[in-house]
Amino acid sequence: HEAHRGEQQITVETSANELPCDNSNLAHRAALLFLEALGVNSYQIRIHIMKNIPIAAGLAGGSTNAAAVFIAMNRLYGEPFSRRELETLGVSLGADIPFCIRKGTASARGIGEIMDTLPTVKNLPTVIAIDGESVSTPWAYRQIDTMALHPKYGFDAYLDAVRSKNTEQIIKS
Repeated sequence: HEAHRGEQQITVETSANELPCDNSNLAHRAALLFLEALGVNSYQIRIHIMKNIPIAAGLAGGSTNAAAVFIAMNRLYGEPFSRRELETLGVSLGADIPFCIRKGTASARGIGEIMDTLPTVKNLPTVIAIDGESVSTPWAYRQIDTMALHPKYGFDAYLDAVRSKNTEQIIKS
């Protein structure tokens, strides 16, 4: 993060050719937002992203990149921000970034900024299937909002099952 006086440079490199490396990249935007919040005027930041999550698969790849930048820069600059402050910074870039900063298991409400930490449930079979088609996250959430979803047991019952680590009830929910 060393820079000559007045120098302002953020460079993003990635292993994925189709991923933008300019200021439209969430990691780039997270670095800039962090520096602005800290009041740093001179910087030279280099970010390298090793892309393992498919792009536009709805798996929060860009958000986890941004969260990693917030966490790494916070360490690099001597922990000037609490985790909660980083989450507040992150939500301005994307609703799921605070979730990625927090790590672990949590339920999220609102647009994702209201979180309750939950216990990790081990040995819970999970399948994620991706058909290779790119989907915009805002579009996907708009589609869900238009559906009349009526869970069999409700979200609170699901949360109770997770809190009690009752895998059988989680699966039923």
